[in-house]
Amino acid sequence: MDAGTPLNVGCSAPKPLKTYENLRAIEWFLYPASSPAMSTIRVLVIDDNEAHAQGLAELLELSGFATVYATTGAGGLELALNATVDAVLLDLNLPDMTGYEVCYRLRSNPATANLAIVFHTAANSATVDHQGDAFLTYPVEMGHICHVIQGCVARRKIAMSSSS
Repeated sequence: MDAGTPLNVGCSAPKPLKTYENLRAIEWFLYPASSPAMSTIRVLVIDDNEAHAQGLAELLELSGFATVYATTGAGGLELALNATVDAVLLDLNLPDMTGYEVCYRLRSNPATANLAIVFHTAANSATVDHQGDAFLTYPVEMGHICHVIQGCVARRKIAMSSSS
């Protein structure tokens, strides 16, 4: 096969993709946040460590997400209500309340009940009913965080559309 021959990505493609389309498909598979649909996902990062919250927000933006961040539970709840977000990346250890309390309050409010909530922490979640969509324990790669957020948002959107 020479360099000009297009590759067929995926077994369901009915015909070979053009070279540019093939490269875009591979990029979207490897870096899902770079796909056009991912650029519309807005993530709220809530972490008590400001440098960590800002760093996660910046890394998510580099991956194609739109982000905002807060360093307290109260600040995160306010942003969840006032900024249009699709997902919350939530630490457990916050200065004013636990991440579980933030999650409970988000789930209790009809305006935020359908947000995808992804916990991220160094703590173990084995015995906790946290009402979140996913629980990531450090260390975790940034690409995995992006995939989990994408999947949780997609599940929430499918569930909302099927209930309408």
